[in-house]
Amino acid sequence: MGRRTLLVVASILLAALGTALVWLYVQGAVPRELESKGITLVQVPIFNGSAEAGLPVENLPLTRGKVSAEVAAGAVRDLASVRGSKLATDATPGQILTAGMLTTGAVSGIPRDLGFVSLTIADPHRVPALLKAGVDVALYVVPQGQGGCVRLMVPRVRVYRVGSDAPSTGSQVPATIVGFLADPKTNVKIIESETLGTPVLELLGVDAKAAQPDACPRTG
Repeated sequence: MGRRTLLVVASILLAALGTALVWLYVQGAVPRELESKGITLVQVPIFNGSAEAGLPVENLPLTRGKVSAEVAAGAVRDLASVRGSKLATDATPGQILTAGMLTTGAVSGIPRDLGFVSLTIADPHRVPALLKAGVDVALYVVPQGQGGCVRLMVPRVRVYRVGSDAPSTGSQVPATIVGFLADPKTNVKIIESETLGTPVLELLGVDAKAAQPDACPRTG
């Protein structure tokens, strides 16, 4: 390896190190700003990696981070106090570990106060590849036949799972099966949508708000 190549490699490594140091500084910037304003911060366990339901608390990918006391409400403060527990539902990086996420019983992967339902989105209303677990969508229903109106069933719900079914006869595109983890009232609306017509999903941005068509009555 020539001297010039070594210099190039060294410069790349130094640049990467500098980027990492800046990232670490930014990670602590918010807590420092809050502390400078006199806001009390507490340390809580935060996921620094994904974890599946059923994983023992001792094996969870956790780090310690500072958040405000308000945000820390319900967080596990002492991991020793929950030793022997396991994760009751999947977790993603950045989540705070709360007592409600843990259980000592059988694990179904569903939190106590939520339920899991699925919806089949068939061709030509299938959802594009942008749809994935963790994104928010709005659920509409397109009525069957003529003269009906499009109805907004659920203004915002988070996608929990996305799968596919084998293509039906004559179709080249498999149906998309979308799973939702939501409260019982929302799940009723999701289930009801299949009885009223054809369910259609709208992928929502962070600040996007689903709109009820003007010609249709709002659902309660």
